[in-house]
Amino acid sequence: LVRNSPRGAKELRGPMTKRFGPRETRAFFEDMGVTLKTEADGRVFPTTDDSATIVDALERAAAEAGVEVAFKSGVRRVDPGFRV
Repeated sequence: LVRNSPRGAKELRGPMTKRFGPRETRAFFEDMGVTLKTEADGRVFPTTDDSATIVDALERAAAEAGVEVAFKSGVRRVDPGFRV
């Protein structure tokens, strides 16, 4: 995934890629109801070809997990576990 990113690998490296590999990521989105397709070069996209499909799935997963999203709010500190 990181090697084949058209926008560069640096942005995709970090804690998430160590915990969630390509199989886990694909399974997550499929479990969220996103139908995926694989291009000839191995890249994976929603069959809608619309990035909003991915955003909607992430927002839905966050809501189901009880994540509180605060807009126009400053961050004073970040505690372990990404609690802000």
